[in-house]
Amino acid sequence: HSIFTTVPPRRWGEQTAALSLALLLASPASVFFAVPMTESLFLLLTVRYVLTLEREQWWRCALLGVLAGLCRAPGGLLLGLTGLYLFMRPTIPSLLAMLSPAAGLGLYFLLNYLVYGRWNQYQIYQWDNWNQKLGLFTNTVRYHLDYMAQWWDSSPKSALALCLAAVLCLLTILALLSATVRRLPAHWLGFGLAYFAVTMGATWLISAPRYAVGLFCLPIALALLLQGRPRLTKGVLVTQVIVNVIYTMQFLYGWPIY
Repeated sequence: HSIFTTVPPRRWGEQTAALSLALLLASPASVFFAVPMTESLFLLLTVRYVLTLEREQWWRCALLGVLAGLCRAPGGLLLGLTGLYLFMRPTIPSLLAMLSPAAGLGLYFLLNYLVYGRWNQYQIYQWDNWNQKLGLFTNTVRYHLDYMAQWWDSSPKSALALCLAAVLCLLTILALLSATVRRLPAHWLGFGLAYFAVTMGATWLISAPRYAVGLFCLPIALALLLQGRPRLTKGVLVTQVIVNVIYTMQFLYGWPIY
């Protein structure tokens, strides 16, 4: 390593890192890493952003922040993550790294304006095509339970693949973040909660599992909860693989999975 690079000590060791990666790959929603969607790229950019942030490689961090904000709108939330990390000790290079996700998001708005003449054209498309805009996650649970009850007989695929999957996904994220609130770094936890509120609070949420797989701290949180529990770890991994196969087959056979 360069003498100009600060390398923080490992938090949890190689075993936890390997388990986190295994849990990520076994996740049912990992099917989206193999299709032309932005989750895999977004996950790569956010992980590298956080890594360079904690190594204080400010210029690399700034570049990655721009790309993350340009890749997906929730990338702009990395500004808050960095703000928590730098609390009371900012420098000019670190401030550039902190502001870079907002700059990436600004470039996306500019692209909308140059192509369509409106900076928020993407929001118009989301509303016109999917009735989707920002809302409260509590409302997400309510309407998905309502639709699941309505569709249970008439459209069971939608009831299961859309509604039940969304509710289970939402509750799982909350449970993992709540259970590791004292173990995850504060800036990771803050980003996770903000990401959860923005992505899971849509007025018509149809892609909850796909959004969830892009949140880097979830498999780490689960790995921390499984530390020192080998039997439970094997059970969780086996269950994830089984559900992964079922979910992937449903996706390939045209179930309403987006």
